[in-house]
Amino acid sequence: MPFRLSYHDLAARATGEVPRDKLARAVERLSAAYREGRAVDTHATREGRAAYLVHTLGAHACDVRRLVLDELEAEVARDIRVVALGAGPGTEALALAEAWATLSARDGKPPGRTLRVDRVDRVAAWEESFLALRAAFEPMLRELDPGLGEAWAWDTPPLVSCDLARPIPDQILELVAPADVITAANLLSEILPRGTPELPPALTENLKAIAGKAREGAAFIILDRGHAPGVTARIEAAARALGETDPQIHEREVRCACALTKTTKALYARVKLPTTKVEDRPIGNTRTAWTLVRFRGR
Repeated sequence: MPFRLSYHDLAARATGEVPRDKLARAVERLSAAYREGRAVDTHATREGRAAYLVHTLGAHACDVRRLVLDELEAEVARDIRVVALGAGPGTEALALAEAWATLSARDGKPPGRTLRVDRVDRVAAWEESFLALRAAFEPMLRELDPGLGEAWAWDTPPLVSCDLARPIPDQILELVAPADVITAANLLSEILPRGTPELPPALTENLKAIAGKAREGAAFIILDRGHAPGVTARIEAAARALGETDPQIHEREVRCACALTKTTKALYARVKLPTTKVEDRPIGNTRTAWTLVRFRGR
């Protein structure tokens, strides 16, 4: 039977030092923020970041991985340099590495020699979370594809801290200039003010600046929660800011099939979510909207 890694197992390993009662309360606060459409303001704390890992990471990583394998294999099945905007704990880096390992195991050879993922996020402390995730994730990837580290390299430079809702520095533009793929996953729905169809003016100008710097042929992939208020309009506005005159918005629904671990079940025995009918557990289903913008020569 092929090896199947579990993001719940990964999150449990990366958050093992966080007291379970504090983590359970943080999961409840995170869930309430999502449910009530409020800004998620807990990522600056260790417990808040850990709550995101155990409650949300699995669903989001599985969504990105499935999108890549189902729709975008041709975009990533080569030596590739990716810039993930609003990367949080490195969701895209993890999902892309799993996708590469899956393709390598399927084809008997890796898609390329190097998968590089640069990460940009407002919260600099996500770097600590990512390093913990990566340390636990690499052995899992090698179970899936022993060629990691020999046949191909997974390069993840240190996170660059930047608030994308404010004018971006030249450092970000220089980072995106050589990129093959730029991603913005679950970013537009988090930019304040949430729930509005309009993009903040600074973000719009940032996207225009990125489009002006991106190389010909590069792709910008936008993926976000399809059910969140105003998100579809924001995706369309972002695509137009990037230079797309006729944005094509696609919808999809993915279920995270990662097995729940004993550690995860024990944690959620302490969690009380008012919307749960049977038992409390991490987010499992995602209904997302996405589009791809291809940069043309100027």
